[in-house]
Amino acid sequence: MKRILLQIAVVFLSLNLFAQMPDGEIAPDWTMTDLNGVEHHLYAYLDSGYTVIIDFSAVWCNPCWNYHNSGSLEELYINHGPAGFPNVSANTTDDVMVFFIEGDEGSIDQLNGNSGGTQGDWVTGTPYPIIPTVGVNNNQVTQDYQIGYWPTIYMICPDRIITENGQISTSQHYEAAQGCPAPGMFEYDAKIIELQSPVGTYCSSSVEPVLTIKNYGSATLTSLNIVSYVDDVEYSSYSWEGSLQQYFTEDITLPIVEGFDNGQYSWKAVLTNPNQQTDEDPSNDTVQSVFRLNSDGAPVQMDILTDNFPQHTWWELTQNDDTVASVTTMEGAQTHHNYDFCLVPDSCYIFTIHDYYHNGMSFGGVVGNVEITWNGYTLLELPGDGFTDQISLEFCIVEPPSSECSFLSYSCEGQTGETNFNSTNKIITFDVPDTIDLTSLIATFTVSEKASVFINDVQQESGVTPNDFTDTLTYTIVAEDSTVANWKVVANQVGTGINSLMYKTLEIYPNPSNGVVFISNIKQGDIVVYDLIGKMVYHETISENKNMIDLSFLNGGTY
Repeated sequence: MKRILLQIAVVFLSLNLFAQMPDGEIAPDWTMTDLNGVEHHLYAYLDSGYTVIIDFSAVWCNPCWNYHNSGSLEELYINHGPAGFPNVSANTTDDVMVFFIEGDEGSIDQLNGNSGGTQGDWVTGTPYPIIPTVGVNNNQVTQDYQIGYWPTIYMICPDRIITENGQISTSQHYEAAQGCPAPGMFEYDAKIIELQSPVGTYCSSSVEPVLTIKNYGSATLTSLNIVSYVDDVEYSSYSWEGSLQQYFTEDITLPIVEGFDNGQYSWKAVLTNPNQQTDEDPSNDTVQSVFRLNSDGAPVQMDILTDNFPQHTWWELTQNDDTVASVTTMEGAQTHHNYDFCLVPDSCYIFTIHDYYHNGMSFGGVVGNVEITWNGYTLLELPGDGFTDQISLEFCIVEPPSSECSFLSYSCEGQTGETNFNSTNKIITFDVPDTIDLTSLIATFTVSEKASVFINDVQQESGVTPNDFTDTLTYTIVAEDSTVANWKVVANQVGTGINSLMYKTLEIYPNPSNGVVFISNIKQGDIVVYDLIGKMVYHETISENKNMIDLSFLNGGTY
Protein backbone atom coordinates (compact mmCIF):
# COMPACT_ATOMS: atom_id res chain seq x y z
CA MET A 1 0.00 0.00 0.00
CA LYS A 2 1.23 3.49 -0.80
CA ARG A 3 1.94 5.70 2.18
CA ILE A 4 2.22 9.38 2.91
CA LEU A 5 5.04 10.35 5.25
CA LEU A 6 3.82 13.75 6.32
CA GLN A 7 0.26 15.03 6.47
CA ILE A 8 -0.08 18.76 5.91
CA ALA A 9 -3.08 21.00 6.34
CA VAL A 10 -2.85 22.97 3.11
CA VAL A 11 -4.71 21.53 0.11
CA PHE A 12 -2.95 21.97 -3.24
CA LEU A 13 -4.72 22.18 -6.60
CA SER A 14 -4.02 22.65 -10.28
CA LEU A 15 -6.53 24.73 -12.23
CA ASN A 16 -8.63 23.94 -15.28
CA LEU A 17 -11.04 26.25 -17.17
CA PHE A 18 -14.50 25.05 -16.06
CA ALA A 19 -16.71 26.30 -13.25
CA GLN A 20 -17.14 23.57 -10.65
CA MET A 21 -20.36 21.54 -10.43
CA PRO A 22 -22.18 22.70 -7.29
CA ASP A 23 -23.03 20.28 -4.50
CA GLY A 24 -26.57 18.93 -4.56
CA GLU A 25 -26.80 18.51 -8.33
CA ILE A 26 -27.79 15.27 -10.04
CA ALA A 27 -24.59 13.48 -11.14
CA PRO A 28 -24.53 12.84 -14.91
CA ASP A 29 -24.54 9.16 -15.84
CA TRP A 30 -21.65 7.59 -17.73
CA THR A 31 -20.52 4.23 -19.06
CA MET A 32 -16.75 3.86 -19.50
CA THR A 33 -14.10 1.16 -19.82
CA ASP A 34 -11.13 0.84 -17.46
CA LEU A 35 -7.52 -0.06 -18.30
CA ASN A 36 -8.34 -3.76 -17.88
CA GLY A 37 -11.14 -3.62 -20.44
CA VAL A 38 -13.92 -3.81 -17.84
CA GLU A 39 -16.98 -1.66 -18.58
CA HIS A 40 -18.48 0.33 -15.70
CA HIS A 41 -21.90 2.01 -15.60
CA LEU A 42 -22.25 4.67 -12.88
CA TYR A 43 -26.00 4.43 -12.35
CA ALA A 44 -25.79 0.63 -12.12
CA TYR A 45 -23.55 0.99 -9.06
CA LEU A 46 -25.84 3.63 -7.55
CA ASP A 47 -28.93 1.52 -8.16
CA SER A 48 -27.18 -1.32 -6.34
CA GLY A 49 -26.87 0.91 -3.29
CA TYR A 50 -23.19 1.85 -3.58
CA THR A 51 -21.84 5.31 -2.81
CA VAL A 52 -19.34 6.14 -5.57
CA ILE A 53 -16.13 8.14 -4.99
CA ILE A 54 -14.45 9.50 -8.15
CA ASP A 55 -10.95 10.98 -8.22
CA PHE A 56 -10.69 13.24 -11.29
CA SER A 57 -6.96 13.79 -11.84
CA ALA A 58 -4.46 14.60 -14.60
CA VAL A 59 -1.19 12.69 -15.19
CA TRP A 60 0.88 15.89 -15.17
CA CYS A 61 -0.67 17.25 -11.94
CA ASN A 62 1.64 17.20 -8.90
CA PRO A 63 -1.14 17.76 -6.27
CA CYS A 64 -3.03 14.86 -7.89
CA TRP A 65 0.06 12.66 -7.62
CA ASN A 66 0.53 13.52 -3.97
CA TYR A 67 -3.05 12.66 -3.07
CA HIS A 68 -3.00 9.50 -5.19
CA ASN A 69 0.02 8.31 -3.22
CA SER A 70 -1.51 9.18 0.17
CA GLY A 71 -3.34 5.84 0.20
CA SER A 72 -6.66 7.38 1.29
CA LEU A 73 -8.69 5.96 -1.59
CA GLU A 74 -6.83 2.63 -1.63
CA GLU A 75 -7.80 1.92 1.97
CA LEU A 76 -11.37 3.10 1.29
CA TYR A 77 -11.73 0.71 -1.65
CA ILE A 78 -10.11 -2.28 0.05
CA ASN A 79 -12.15 -2.04 3.26
CA HIS A 80 -15.47 -0.82 1.87
CA GLY A 81 -15.54 -1.76 -1.82
CA PRO A 82 -17.94 -4.20 -3.54
CA ALA A 83 -17.69 -7.74 -2.22
CA GLY A 84 -15.92 -10.09 -4.63
CA PHE A 85 -14.22 -7.31 -6.62
CA PRO A 86 -10.46 -7.56 -7.22
CA ASN A 87 -8.32 -6.41 -4.27
CA VAL A 88 -11.35 -5.88 -1.97
CA SER A 89 -11.10 -7.34 1.55
CA ALA A 90 -13.21 -10.34 2.43
CA ASN A 91 -14.44 -8.31 5.42
CA THR A 92 -15.59 -5.36 3.33
CA THR A 93 -18.64 -3.33 4.34
CA ASP A 94 -19.67 -3.63 0.67
CA ASP A 95 -21.16 -0.14 0.32
CA VAL A 96 -18.58 2.04 -1.52
CA MET A 97 -17.08 2.03 -5.04
CA VAL A 98 -13.98 4.02 -6.03
CA PHE A 99 -12.82 5.16 -9.48
CA PHE A 100 -9.77 7.04 -10.74
CA ILE A 101 -10.59 8.99 -13.92
CA GLU A 102 -7.70 10.60 -15.78
CA GLY A 103 -9.79 13.50 -17.05
CA ASP A 104 -7.26 15.40 -19.18
CA GLU A 105 -6.75 12.85 -22.00
CA GLY A 106 -3.45 11.55 -20.63
CA SER A 107 -2.17 8.58 -22.64
CA ILE A 108 -1.99 4.96 -21.48
CA ASP A 109 1.82 5.21 -21.54
CA GLN A 110 1.69 8.30 -19.33
CA LEU A 111 -0.59 6.51 -16.86
CA ASN A 112 1.97 3.68 -16.70
CA GLY A 113 4.83 6.14 -16.27
CA ASN A 114 6.42 5.17 -19.60
CA SER A 115 6.29 8.57 -21.28
CA GLY A 116 7.04 12.22 -20.63
CA GLY A 117 4.56 14.71 -19.21
CA THR A 118 3.55 12.50 -16.28
CA GLN A 119 4.27 12.44 -12.57
CA GLY A 120 5.04 8.70 -12.62
CA ASP A 121 3.43 5.27 -12.63
CA TRP A 122 -0.20 5.75 -11.60
CA VAL A 123 -1.21 2.12 -12.19
CA THR A 124 1.10 -0.10 -10.15
CA GLY A 125 -0.27 -0.59 -6.65
CA THR A 126 -3.66 1.03 -7.38
CA PRO A 127 -6.34 -1.51 -6.41
CA TYR A 128 -9.40 0.27 -7.83
CA PRO A 129 -10.29 0.83 -11.52
CA ILE A 130 -8.39 3.45 -13.49
CA ILE A 131 -10.39 4.93 -16.38
CA PRO A 132 -8.61 6.92 -19.14
CA THR A 133 -10.34 9.50 -21.33
CA VAL A 134 -8.63 8.28 -24.50
CA GLY A 135 -9.05 5.18 -26.65
CA VAL A 136 -12.56 3.72 -26.36
CA ASN A 137 -13.44 6.56 -23.95
CA ASN A 138 -13.36 10.35 -24.37
CA ASN A 139 -13.19 13.35 -22.06
CA GLN A 140 -16.91 14.20 -22.27
CA VAL A 141 -17.12 13.13 -18.63
CA THR A 142 -14.70 15.96 -17.70
CA GLN A 143 -17.01 18.49 -19.30
CA ASP A 144 -20.16 16.90 -17.86
CA TYR A 145 -18.72 17.11 -14.36
CA GLN A 146 -17.44 20.67 -14.92
CA ILE A 147 -13.97 19.93 -13.59
CA GLY A 148 -12.45 23.28 -12.62
CA TYR A 149 -9.21 22.06 -11.03
CA TRP A 150 -7.17 18.92 -10.42
CA PRO A 151 -7.67 16.84 -8.41
CA THR A 152 -11.43 17.01 -7.88
CA ILE A 153 -12.80 14.26 -5.68
CA TYR A 154 -16.56 13.78 -5.88
CA MET A 155 -18.88 11.62 -3.80
CA ILE A 156 -22.10 10.46 -5.47
CA CYS A 157 -24.81 9.02 -3.25
CA PRO A 158 -27.18 6.28 -4.43
CA ASP A 159 -29.86 8.95 -4.96
CA ARG A 160 -27.59 10.53 -7.65
CA ILE A 161 -26.72 13.62 -5.55
CA ILE A 162 -23.14 14.81 -5.97
CA THR A 163 -20.89 16.37 -3.30
CA GLU A 164 -17.29 17.45 -3.61
CA ASN A 165 -15.41 15.73 -0.78
CA GLY A 166 -11.98 17.09 -1.65
CA GLN A 167 -8.64 15.65 -0.51
CA ILE A 168 -9.75 14.11 2.75
CA SER A 169 -8.77 10.96 4.65
CA THR A 170 -10.20 7.46 4.36
CA SER A 171 -12.26 7.79 7.53
CA GLN A 172 -13.63 11.17 6.42
CA HIS A 173 -14.68 9.76 3.06
CA TYR A 174 -16.45 6.83 4.68
CA GLU A 175 -18.13 9.03 7.27
CA ALA A 176 -19.46 11.23 4.46
CA ALA A 177 -20.69 8.16 2.58
CA GLN A 178 -22.55 6.99 5.67
CA GLY A 179 -24.48 10.25 5.54
CA CYS A 180 -25.97 9.42 2.14
CA PRO A 181 -29.72 8.78 2.12
CA ALA A 182 -30.75 5.17 1.74
CA PRO A 183 -31.66 4.19 -1.83
CA GLY A 184 -35.32 4.15 -2.79
CA MET A 185 -37.16 0.97 -1.83
CA PHE A 186 -40.71 1.59 -3.09
CA GLU A 187 -42.60 2.09 -6.31
CA TYR A 188 -44.50 5.18 -5.11
CA ASP A 189 -42.50 7.45 -2.85
CA ALA A 190 -42.47 11.25 -3.23
CA LYS A 191 -40.17 13.10 -0.84
CA ILE A 192 -39.73 16.73 0.23
CA ILE A 193 -35.99 17.40 0.29
CA GLU A 194 -35.92 21.18 0.77
CA LEU A 195 -38.21 23.98 1.89
CA GLN A 196 -37.12 27.21 0.22
CA SER A 197 -39.92 29.32 1.66
CA PRO A 198 -41.57 30.29 3.93
CA VAL A 199 -38.61 30.47 6.32
CA GLY A 200 -37.42 33.49 8.29
CA THR A 201 -38.91 36.97 8.09
CA TYR A 202 -40.57 38.63 5.11
CA CYS A 203 -40.93 42.37 4.61
CA SER A 204 -44.45 42.00 3.27
CA SER A 205 -47.95 40.90 4.17
CA SER A 206 -47.69 37.76 2.02
CA VAL A 207 -45.25 34.97 1.13
CA GLU A 208 -45.02 32.50 -1.75
CA PRO A 209 -44.19 28.95 -0.56
CA VAL A 210 -41.63 27.05 -2.64
CA LEU A 211 -40.45 23.51 -1.90
CA THR A 212 -38.28 20.95 -3.68
CA ILE A 213 -39.56 17.41 -4.15
CA LYS A 214 -37.67 14.29 -5.20
CA ASN A 215 -39.13 11.14 -6.68
CA TYR A 216 -37.75 8.30 -4.56
CA GLY A 217 -40.12 5.77 -6.12
CA SER A 218 -39.19 3.51 -8.99
CA ALA A 219 -42.28 4.61 -10.95
CA THR A 220 -42.02 7.89 -12.87
CA LEU A 221 -43.93 10.48 -10.84
CA THR A 222 -46.68 12.13 -12.91
CA SER A 223 -49.07 13.60 -10.33
CA LEU A 224 -49.14 14.63 -6.70
CA ASN A 225 -51.29 16.53 -4.23
CA ILE A 226 -49.80 19.00 -1.75
CA VAL A 227 -51.84 20.31 1.19
CA SER A 228 -50.53 23.32 3.12
CA TYR A 229 -51.48 24.52 6.60
CA VAL A 230 -51.04 27.83 8.44
CA ASP A 231 -51.11 27.48 12.24
CA ASP A 232 -52.43 23.91 11.73
CA VAL A 233 -55.45 25.13 9.74
CA GLU A 234 -55.66 23.92 6.15
CA TYR A 235 -54.88 26.82 3.84
CA SER A 236 -54.62 25.34 0.32
CA SER A 237 -54.63 22.12 -1.69
CA TYR A 238 -52.46 22.08 -4.80
CA SER A 239 -52.44 19.47 -7.59
CA TRP A 240 -49.10 18.99 -9.35
CA GLU A 241 -48.64 17.22 -12.68
CA GLY A 242 -45.42 16.48 -14.53
CA SER A 243 -42.95 13.72 -15.32
CA LEU A 244 -40.24 13.05 -12.74
CA GLN A 245 -37.97 10.02 -13.03
CA GLN A 246 -36.59 8.28 -9.98
CA TYR A 247 -34.18 10.44 -7.94
CA PHE A 248 -34.89 13.55 -10.03
CA THR A 249 -36.09 16.74 -8.37
CA GLU A 250 -38.36 19.68 -9.12
CA ASP A 251 -39.16 23.00 -7.44
CA ILE A 252 -42.88 23.55 -6.84
CA THR A 253 -44.47 26.93 -6.12
CA LEU A 254 -47.62 26.75 -4.00
CA PRO A 255 -50.48 29.28 -3.68
CA ILE A 256 -49.43 32.56 -2.03
CA VAL A 257 -50.05 32.85 1.70
CA GLU A 258 -51.77 36.21 2.21
CA GLY A 259 -54.39 38.01 4.25
CA PHE A 260 -52.47 37.76 7.54
CA ASP A 261 -51.38 40.55 9.90
CA ASN A 262 -47.77 41.17 10.88
CA GLY A 263 -46.63 38.44 13.24
CA GLN A 264 -45.27 34.91 13.53
CA TYR A 265 -46.96 31.85 12.01
CA SER A 266 -46.32 28.14 11.59
CA TRP A 267 -46.53 26.52 8.16
CA LYS A 268 -46.71 22.89 7.07
CA ALA A 269 -46.93 21.05 3.75
CA VAL A 270 -47.91 17.40 3.26
CA LEU A 271 -47.47 15.34 0.07
CA THR A 272 -50.21 12.85 -0.76
CA ASN A 273 -51.40 10.57 -3.57
CA PRO A 274 -48.34 10.11 -5.83
CA ASN A 275 -49.77 8.94 -9.16
CA GLN A 276 -53.13 8.63 -7.38
CA GLN A 277 -51.60 5.92 -5.18
CA THR A 278 -50.83 5.67 -1.47
CA ASP A 279 -47.33 6.98 -0.67
CA GLU A 280 -45.44 3.90 0.54
CA ASP A 281 -43.09 5.94 2.78
CA PRO A 282 -45.06 8.71 4.53
CA SER A 283 -42.09 9.54 6.79
CA ASN A 284 -40.66 11.93 4.18
CA ASP A 285 -43.91 13.57 3.07
CA THR A 286 -44.10 16.46 5.56
CA VAL A 287 -42.13 19.67 6.08
CA GLN A 288 -42.74 22.39 8.68
CA SER A 289 -41.40 25.85 9.35
CA VAL A 290 -41.97 29.05 11.29
CA PHE A 291 -42.08 32.37 9.46
CA ARG A 292 -42.77 36.00 10.30
CA LEU A 293 -44.52 38.71 8.29
CA ASN A 294 -43.28 42.26 8.85
CA SER A 295 -44.54 44.70 6.24
CA ASP A 296 -42.70 47.51 8.10
CA GLY A 297 -39.26 45.85 7.76
CA ALA A 298 -36.40 46.83 5.47
CA PRO A 299 -35.94 44.42 2.51
CA VAL A 300 -32.17 44.04 2.13
CA GLN A 301 -30.48 42.12 -0.69
CA MET A 302 -27.00 40.60 -0.70
CA ASP A 303 -25.15 39.38 -3.79
CA ILE A 304 -21.98 37.29 -3.36
CA LEU A 305 -19.88 36.42 -6.40
CA THR A 306 -17.60 33.49 -5.57
CA ASP A 307 -14.08 32.91 -6.81
CA ASN A 308 -12.75 29.67 -8.33
CA PHE A 309 -12.72 27.82 -4.99
CA PRO A 310 -15.83 28.80 -3.01
CA GLN A 311 -15.62 25.86 -0.60
CA HIS A 312 -13.04 27.80 1.44
CA THR A 313 -15.46 30.66 2.12
CA TRP A 314 -18.22 31.16 4.68
CA TRP A 315 -20.04 34.20 6.09
CA GLU A 316 -22.34 35.37 8.85
CA LEU A 317 -24.61 38.36 9.50
CA THR A 318 -24.98 39.43 13.12
CA GLN A 319 -26.58 42.14 15.25
CA ASN A 320 -25.58 42.64 18.88
CA ASP A 321 -23.72 39.27 18.79
CA ASP A 322 -26.89 37.48 17.66
CA THR A 323 -26.65 35.58 14.36
CA VAL A 324 -29.22 36.82 11.85
CA ALA A 325 -28.09 34.58 8.96
CA SER A 326 -25.06 32.50 7.97
CA VAL A 327 -23.73 30.10 5.35
CA THR A 328 -21.05 27.67 6.48
CA THR A 329 -19.80 26.67 3.01
CA MET A 330 -20.18 28.49 -0.29
CA GLU A 331 -20.78 26.42 -3.43
CA GLY A 332 -20.45 27.00 -7.16
CA ALA A 333 -17.30 28.55 -8.61
CA GLN A 334 -17.70 31.98 -10.24
CA THR A 335 -21.36 31.99 -9.22
CA HIS A 336 -23.65 34.78 -8.00
CA HIS A 337 -25.46 33.84 -4.78
CA ASN A 338 -28.40 36.11 -3.95
CA TYR A 339 -29.88 36.39 -0.46
CA ASP A 340 -32.89 38.36 0.80
CA PHE A 341 -33.21 39.58 4.39
CA CYS A 342 -35.93 41.48 6.22
CA LEU A 343 -34.01 43.68 8.65
CA VAL A 344 -34.92 46.44 11.08
CA PRO A 345 -34.86 49.99 9.64
CA ASP A 346 -32.58 52.58 11.29
CA SER A 347 -30.37 49.86 12.79
CA CYS A 348 -26.87 48.50 12.16
CA TYR A 349 -25.49 45.02 11.44
CA ILE A 350 -22.09 43.32 11.17
CA PHE A 351 -21.21 41.28 8.07
CA THR A 352 -18.25 38.91 8.53
CA ILE A 353 -16.72 36.78 5.80
CA HIS A 354 -14.03 34.12 6.30
CA ASP A 355 -11.69 32.19 4.00
CA TYR A 356 -9.90 29.06 5.19
CA TYR A 357 -7.27 29.36 2.45
CA HIS A 358 -6.26 32.87 3.63
CA ASN A 359 -6.54 34.47 0.19
CA GLY A 360 -9.99 36.03 0.49
CA MET A 361 -12.28 35.40 -2.45
CA SER A 362 -9.45 35.58 -4.96
CA PHE A 363 -8.33 32.29 -6.44
CA GLY A 364 -7.20 31.11 -9.85
CA GLY A 365 -7.29 34.58 -11.34
CA VAL A 366 -10.93 35.07 -10.37
CA VAL A 367 -11.84 37.81 -7.86
CA GLY A 368 -15.21 37.58 -6.12
CA ASN A 369 -17.30 40.37 -4.66
CA VAL A 370 -19.90 41.13 -1.98
CA GLU A 371 -22.59 43.80 -2.35
CA ILE A 372 -25.40 44.57 0.11
CA THR A 373 -28.16 46.91 -1.08
CA TRP A 374 -31.40 48.36 0.22
CA ASN A 375 -33.98 50.56 -1.46
CA GLY A 376 -31.62 51.26 -4.35
CA TYR A 377 -28.72 52.23 -2.04
CA THR A 378 -25.46 50.30 -1.71
CA LEU A 379 -24.93 49.72 2.00
CA LEU A 380 -21.73 47.65 1.71
CA GLU A 381 -19.41 46.59 -1.07
CA LEU A 382 -16.33 44.40 -0.64
CA PRO A 383 -14.04 43.12 -3.43
CA GLY A 384 -12.88 39.55 -2.98
CA ASP A 385 -9.25 40.60 -2.73
CA GLY A 386 -10.10 43.12 0.00
CA PHE A 387 -9.36 40.62 2.81
CA THR A 388 -7.27 37.49 3.51
CA ASP A 389 -8.55 35.18 6.26
CA GLN A 390 -11.52 37.24 7.47
CA ILE A 391 -13.00 40.73 7.67
CA SER A 392 -15.93 42.24 9.59
CA LEU A 393 -17.76 45.28 8.24
CA GLU A 394 -20.63 47.28 9.71
CA PHE A 395 -23.51 48.66 7.67
CA CYS A 396 -26.55 50.61 8.79
CA ILE A 397 -29.99 50.70 7.21
CA VAL A 398 -30.41 54.44 6.88
CA GLU A 399 -30.95 56.50 3.77
CA PRO A 400 -27.83 58.46 2.72
CA PRO A 401 -28.11 62.26 2.83
CA SER A 402 -30.11 63.66 -0.07
CA SER A 403 -28.38 65.74 -2.74
CA GLU A 404 -31.64 67.26 -4.00
CA CYS A 405 -31.71 71.08 -3.90
CA SER A 406 -34.60 72.40 -6.00
CA PHE A 407 -37.66 74.56 -5.70
CA LEU A 408 -40.75 72.39 -5.89
CA SER A 409 -43.24 75.26 -5.86
CA TYR A 410 -43.02 79.07 -5.72
CA SER A 411 -45.47 81.98 -5.58
CA CYS A 412 -45.35 85.55 -4.35
CA GLU A 413 -47.89 87.92 -2.84
CA GLY A 414 -49.48 90.16 -5.47
CA GLN A 415 -48.59 87.68 -8.23
CA THR A 416 -50.88 87.41 -11.27
CA GLY A 417 -50.94 84.26 -13.36
CA GLU A 418 -48.84 81.17 -12.96
CA THR A 419 -45.21 80.85 -11.95
CA ASN A 420 -42.83 79.96 -14.77
CA PHE A 421 -40.18 77.35 -13.86
CA ASN A 422 -37.03 76.82 -15.91
CA SER A 423 -35.53 73.91 -13.96
CA THR A 424 -32.68 73.43 -16.42
CA ASN A 425 -31.32 76.94 -15.91
CA LYS A 426 -32.76 77.25 -12.38
CA ILE A 427 -34.77 80.40 -13.18
CA ILE A 428 -38.23 81.32 -11.85
CA THR A 429 -40.30 84.20 -13.26
CA PHE A 430 -43.73 85.54 -12.40
CA ASP A 431 -45.82 88.64 -13.12
CA VAL A 432 -47.07 91.31 -10.70
CA PRO A 433 -49.05 94.48 -11.47
CA ASP A 434 -46.98 97.63 -11.98
CA THR A 435 -48.84 99.16 -9.04
CA ILE A 436 -47.20 96.67 -6.59
CA ASP A 437 -44.30 97.85 -4.42
CA LEU A 438 -41.52 95.33 -5.10
CA THR A 439 -39.32 96.35 -2.17
CA SER A 440 -40.95 94.11 0.46
CA LEU A 441 -42.76 91.08 -0.89
CA ILE A 442 -43.17 87.72 0.82
CA ALA A 443 -42.80 84.49 -1.20
CA THR A 444 -44.37 81.13 -0.41
CA PHE A 445 -42.41 78.10 -1.55
CA THR A 446 -41.50 74.45 -1.03
CA VAL A 447 -38.08 72.89 -1.64
CA SER A 448 -36.51 69.43 -1.68
CA GLU A 449 -36.88 67.49 1.55
CA LYS A 450 -34.34 68.42 4.23
CA ALA A 451 -32.93 71.26 2.11
CA SER A 452 -32.39 74.82 3.48
CA VAL A 453 -32.89 78.14 1.62
CA PHE A 454 -30.79 81.31 1.93
CA ILE A 455 -30.46 84.77 0.37
CA ASN A 456 -27.14 86.42 1.17
CA ASP A 457 -26.63 84.00 4.09
CA VAL A 458 -30.04 84.90 5.53
CA GLN A 459 -32.17 81.78 5.95
CA GLN A 460 -35.52 82.08 4.23
CA GLU A 461 -38.81 80.94 5.71
CA SER A 462 -41.72 80.31 3.37
CA GLY A 463 -44.58 82.76 3.88
CA VAL A 464 -42.57 84.78 6.45
CA THR A 465 -39.35 86.32 5.12
CA PRO A 466 -39.82 89.56 3.03
CA ASN A 467 -37.41 90.46 0.21
CA ASP A 468 -36.81 93.27 -2.28
CA PHE A 469 -37.78 92.01 -5.76
CA THR A 470 -36.80 95.20 -7.58
CA ASP A 471 -33.80 93.37 -9.04
CA THR A 472 -33.25 89.68 -9.70
CA LEU A 473 -33.04 87.67 -6.47
CA THR A 474 -30.57 84.81 -6.03
CA TYR A 475 -31.69 82.02 -3.72
CA THR A 476 -29.10 79.53 -2.48
CA ILE A 477 -30.55 76.07 -1.72
CA VAL A 478 -28.36 73.76 0.37
CA ALA A 479 -29.17 70.03 0.22
CA GLU A 480 -28.93 67.62 3.14
CA ASP A 481 -25.52 66.42 1.91
CA SER A 482 -24.34 70.07 1.48
CA THR A 483 -24.81 70.13 -2.30
CA VAL A 484 -25.54 73.77 -3.33
CA ALA A 485 -27.71 75.18 -6.13
CA ASN A 486 -28.36 78.85 -6.93
CA TRP A 487 -31.78 79.80 -8.29
CA LYS A 488 -32.66 83.15 -9.93
CA VAL A 489 -36.12 84.65 -9.28
CA VAL A 490 -37.46 87.53 -11.41
CA ALA A 491 -40.63 89.54 -10.74
CA ASN A 492 -41.97 91.10 -13.96
CA GLN A 493 -44.12 94.22 -13.50
CA VAL A 494 -47.04 94.26 -15.93
CA GLY A 495 -49.13 97.39 -16.70
CA THR A 496 -52.85 97.26 -15.90
CA GLY A 497 -54.18 100.42 -17.68
CA ILE A 498 -54.90 98.81 -21.06
CA ASN A 499 -58.28 99.47 -22.60
CA SER A 500 -59.80 96.06 -23.23
CA LEU A 501 -61.39 97.39 -26.44
CA MET A 502 -57.96 97.91 -27.95
CA TYR A 503 -57.13 94.22 -28.38
CA LYS A 504 -58.64 90.88 -29.09
CA THR A 505 -56.88 87.56 -28.61
CA LEU A 506 -53.19 88.29 -29.16
CA GLU A 507 -51.40 86.02 -31.62
CA ILE A 508 -47.62 85.86 -32.07
CA TYR A 509 -46.18 83.64 -34.78
CA PRO A 510 -44.17 81.73 -35.87
CA ASN A 511 -43.01 80.21 -32.57
CA PRO A 512 -40.21 79.27 -32.54
CA SER A 513 -38.99 81.95 -34.94
CA ASN A 514 -35.82 82.68 -36.90
CA GLY A 515 -36.02 86.29 -35.71
CA VAL A 516 -38.95 87.78 -37.65
CA VAL A 517 -42.15 87.75 -35.59
CA PHE A 518 -45.68 88.61 -36.72
CA ILE A 519 -48.33 89.96 -34.36
CA SER A 520 -52.06 89.99 -35.04
CA ASN A 521 -55.14 91.34 -33.26
CA ILE A 522 -53.44 94.46 -31.87
CA LYS A 523 -54.29 98.09 -32.69
CA GLN A 524 -51.68 99.96 -30.71
CA GLY A 525 -49.42 99.57 -27.70
CA ASP A 526 -45.93 98.83 -26.50
CA ILE A 527 -44.10 95.60 -27.33
CA VAL A 528 -41.49 94.75 -24.65
CA VAL A 529 -39.26 91.64 -24.83
CA TYR A 530 -37.40 90.32 -21.76
CA ASP A 531 -34.82 87.57 -21.40
CA LEU A 532 -35.27 84.88 -18.73
CA ILE A 533 -33.47 86.83 -16.03
CA GLY A 534 -35.83 89.79 -16.49
CA LYS A 535 -33.60 92.07 -18.54
CA MET A 536 -35.44 94.12 -21.18
CA VAL A 537 -33.86 93.46 -24.59
CA TYR A 538 -36.37 95.12 -26.93
CA HIS A 539 -39.02 97.86 -26.75
CA GLU A 540 -41.17 99.40 -29.46
CA THR A 541 -44.45 101.31 -29.60
CA ILE A 542 -46.56 99.98 -32.43
CA SER A 543 -49.84 100.85 -34.11
CA GLU A 544 -52.47 98.91 -36.00
CA ASN A 545 -50.53 99.38 -39.22
CA LYS A 546 -47.47 97.54 -37.87
CA ASN A 547 -47.76 93.77 -37.40
CA MET A 548 -44.13 92.61 -37.80
CA ILE A 549 -41.04 93.07 -35.66
CA ASP A 550 -37.49 91.94 -36.41
CA LEU A 551 -35.67 90.31 -33.47
CA SER A 552 -32.96 88.59 -35.52
CA PHE A 553 -30.30 90.60 -33.71
CA LEU A 554 -30.98 88.62 -30.51
CA ASN A 555 -29.05 85.50 -29.58
CA GLY A 556 -30.87 82.20 -29.86
CA GLY A 557 -32.80 81.40 -26.71
CA THR A 558 -36.09 81.73 -24.89
CA TYR A 559 -37.66 85.18 -24.30
